[in-house]
Amino acid sequence: MSKKGKKRLLPAGAQPKTWEEDMAQR
Repeated sequence: MSKKGKKRLLPAGAQPKTWEEDMAQR
């Protein structure tokens, strides 16, 4: 849950890094 909240807080520039982490978790 903490990671998901950070994703929303992250700026658009961090979006690419987030989706990558999400894929690794999936």
